[in-house]
Amino acid sequence: MPYYTGPTKFYQVAQAVHSTVEAALSNDVNRSGIVPGAIAWDDSPCGLLAVSLGTIFLSDNFPEPIEGPVGFQCDAAWEVVQVVIQVIRCAPQPATGDLAPKIEAQESTAAVMAADAAEMVKSISAWICAQRGETIVDAIMGLVEPQGPEGDSVGIQMIVNVALPRG
Repeated sequence: MPYYTGPTKFYQVAQAVHSTVEAALSNDVNRSGIVPGAIAWDDSPCGLLAVSLGTIFLSDNFPEPIEGPVGFQCDAAWEVVQVVIQVIRCAPQPATGDLAPKIEAQESTAAVMAADAAEMVKSISAWICAQRGETIVDAIMGLVEPQGPEGDSVGIQMIVNVALPRG
């Protein structure tokens, strides 16, 4: 398979990342897809897998962006796209009259989020290894970071920097 090319190449990378993570999740999500801009947690009843394109930049020294006058960017070797991946789950809520959620509910959610993180890391790592030199130049996995809780949602996020040939 050749490198991702054309005006939709960044979206093609997002599709591949999305498919990879979606296939790896052992706990179902209710909504799943590629979204524009910041990932909104609206209407994600107890499960959302969202992938979005973050910063896009030129690089001669992956993963560092080129900094300096425009002339230095004319011969950049790579185009780099940050792919943002979030898996969002329902956060435990307190029962009526309680001030805090039950610890058992929190532990259950923590276990699901730990599985999500492990599956995300394993699947993205395998994807990078399989695609490096084939459809991508290189990629670097970011940290899996907790998100929230915010309202009734909590989750994890990873950012993957993917380098493609320029052009």
